[in-house]
Order: sequence, then structure tokens, then C-alpha cells
Amino acid sequence: MSQQLNCRRKSKGALLGMSGAGLSKIACGLGRTPWIWISAQFCSSFTFSLNSCSDTAIWLAKVQPNMQGRVFAARSLIV
Repeated sequence: MSQQLNCRRKSKGALLGMSGAGLSKIACGLGRTPWIWISAQFCSSFTFSLNSCSDTAIWLAKVQPNMQGRVFAARSLIV
């Protein structure tokens, strides 16, 4: 039960990161001044790191330890 709850938190972190990045990109596209572009890009960069950390934590939790090297190598190759 605890592992399932932990995975839900990680999933919410990934969802929050992607939502924040999307909203920041929309703000950047609608902005008309460099100050809006700079602040939106900063927020986007910040939320992408949140998304990346949550995504990696999910992969680490779901993939068996003896397969992680292969899975992460293949994932890195595809990305």
C-alpha cells in the first residue's frame, strides 16, 4: 500500500511538472515583453527539472534493479 501511494505522489509530481511547463510555454507565447519571456522561461526550466526527477523516480521504482542498466540505456538512446 505504501509503495502504491509513493508511486501516486511521483506521478502527481510528473503531471505537475508537465502542466507547469505547458502553462509557462503558453505565457511565453502570449507575452509581449522580454521580462515576461524571461520569467516564463525560468518557470518552464524549473518545472522541467521537477518533471524529470519524478519521471526518473518512477522508472527506478518500476524497473527491476538487474534490468535498470539496460532499460536506462535503451531509454537514453531513444530520447
